[in-house]
Amino acid sequence: MKARVKMPMTNEMQDLVDRVIERAEEQVNAQQKKAIGRVMKLSCLILNEEFGFGARRLDRFNQEMTERIQKAVNTPEQWYFVDEKLETLGLPFPREDIEERIDHSRDLMHEKGRKFREYGGKR
Repeated sequence: MKARVKMPMTNEMQDLVDRVIERAEEQVNAQQKKAIGRVMKLSCLILNEEFGFGARRLDRFNQEMTERIQKAVNTPEQWYFVDEKLETLGLPFPREDIEERIDHSRDLMHEKGRKFREYGGKR
């Protein structure tokens, strides 16, 4: 028989783990923000060059996109409506996994921050 003894975590160890998790989340958030910023830049450039959007319309686009991103992050069910609308337009985007979005949202709201687990894995 194999026995495992789980060592108790001291307060110092827990503080260190919490700081590492917090720092990792900061890095992930910074990278996500940078990636979204790049997509927004390209979107604005294409909207200007190909569709004639001027500064005011691009500003409106940026504001609306920011609001919708925040809404989608805070209410994961919103992705269902996004998928439905895009499907009626005939755009070939893959549907979001709503359960995964809800789990992700719960993880973000967790008091200790995001839990370390693989998305899509069984609990």
